[in-house]
Amino acid sequence: MKALVLDEIGSSFRLADVDISEPIGKEVLVEVKASGLCHSDLTASSL
Repeated sequence: MKALVLDEIGSSFRLADVDISEPIGKEVLVEVKASGLCHSDLTASSL
């Protein structure tokens, strides 16, 4: 699965292949089809 990974605060995201374990117990795996980002989210992340 592809994921954007942030290794440390203040650095850039990197695209990486990651392995996701099968859910156990009461866990669930959710497939995200879309997401959004507001401009204010970008300014809040730089605080």
